[in-house]
Amino acid sequence: MPEPTILGIQLEGWQGEVRCDPGFGSDEDDNQDVVILDKIEELRAIVAGVFDGHGQNGRKVAESCRAHICDAIRKHAPPLDQLTQMEWLDDCFQSLDRHVSTELREQLTESGAAGTIIIYMPEQKLLFTANVGDSKAVIGGAEFPVKPLTVDHLPSVGEEKRRILAAGGRVAASDDVQLGTLGELRVWKGSSTTPGLTISRSIGDSVAKEVGVIATPFTQRIDFRKLGPDGGNKLVVVASPGIWKVFSPKELIELLGKEKTVAAAADKAISEARNRWEDLWQGENTSIVVLTLPT
Repeated sequence: MPEPTILGIQLEGWQGEVRCDPGFGSDEDDNQDVVILDKIEELRAIVAGVFDGHGQNGRKVAESCRAHICDAIRKHAPPLDQLTQMEWLDDCFQSLDRHVSTELREQLTESGAAGTIIIYMPEQKLLFTANVGDSKAVIGGAEFPVKPLTVDHLPSVGEEKRRILAAGGRVAASDDVQLGTLGELRVWKGSSTTPGLTISRSIGDSVAKEVGVIATPFTQRIDFRKLGPDGGNKLVVVASPGIWKVFSPKELIELLGKEKTVAAAADKAISEARNRWEDLWQGENTSIVVLTLPT
């Protein structure tokens, strides 16, 4: 009989692993991703997430987010009998944005971070997610279809673009004198050549905040008691774009679900992503949190 995989083993409780790789052709000095996997004892909660920095001081922004996110959750989380309210997650991110802005000040002119966190409360069997930017989280299982837990915040999206334009921003691709327009749509301040941000919500990015970029997260609450009686473990993955640019959510969950330990799954994701980036002769910071949660 084959040894059971992480989706089929009997779990006593949650299991989690984090990995962070600067990517093909880079070293740790080039890595602007940070990951978190921590406990908040007074809430009896697990916090996991990825902060993906960008700009000259992106690493500092991401590290500041990691250092202060648990305090923000402690400050704003409601009593356990009021967890149906969702505004507290918005308050957490706004508080985090203010704290980072105060701590780093002028270093945030054109630097910031995308961020995705999940908060898992085993006793209540509740999972909360919140994100800004383009890092993602997904959930899946052996008999449970892969479900996104986040939404990408991009200036190409209608609602995001309208908000930016109304605030005096401009949404356009980069413009090269010889090659014309290049790449994805970006956020610009009026007719200037800054900041050129590729996401429409973030932590930090003080110039972009002047033209409609915000720190308001997309939030979601999942009650594990309502997910259905399939009986299998759930696999939750939080990762930076270095993973999602080379994997679809369904492909990644299927790949990791074949592994026998969470550590092996996290290692597999990083090594396979690096191989795919190497095949493209490119590289990108690649970070992941892998959790298995019992139903």
